Amino acid sequence: MAAPTILEIYSLIDFTKSYPAIDQAAFPSTPDKDFWSSTSVAGSPSLARYANFELGDTNEVSTSFFGRVRCVKGFSTAAGLPAPKCYPAGGRYSGSATEVSDGKTGLTWQRGVAPNAKTWSEAVAYCSTLGGGFRLPSIKELLTIVDFNKTGVAIDANFTGTTAANFWSSTANLDDASYAMLIHFGNGGVGVTAKTVLNEVRCVK
Repeated sequence: MAAPTILEIYSLIDFTKSYPAIDQAAFPSTPDKDFWSSTSVAGSPSLARYANFELGDTNEVSTSFFGRVRCVKGFSTAAGLPAPKCYPAGGRYSGSATEVSDGKTGLTWQRGVAPNAKTWSEAVAYCSTLGGGFRLPSIKELLTIVDFNKTGVAIDANFTGTTAANFWSSTANLDDASYAMLIHFGNGGVGVTAKTVLNEVRCVK
């Protein structure tokens, strides 16, 4: 067993539930508190990432912070199991001038971003106008393209036009449908804000 990465611990968050935001049948007695991940903050070794099981946000905090812990285990080459193939040997990302295909998740992303910041409703409408099945990504999908090894703008260089700003997800806040989840690509933090606020947009299919 080991401490999970931020993607691993965040995968347990259930946005159809709150206080705590998790399947309590599978994970009984989980408190609606901050849970540690093993993901440190690039350039700041005294900081690490947590996932909050109250409403599903995530951000960075001092490693001296007292957070809850849930451990995970997976493939072990020492146990004679083959290492998982996460993405093609040629690299994780490929694509065209307008799209980026992610060999790890199977998702295809808009390479650039929407030309202007938009409200949440405008973001949903914008993605649909691209055609080909493009849509606004869920918060978990959006989190998969955050590069926690980078500072400044936490995303791979294949994604053009990204700034250290908030990007909309399609995931609405359970307790108040007038709010939705977003990710800040300056530090990979996940938060929530009113759908009327203007934020950046990158679509997925």
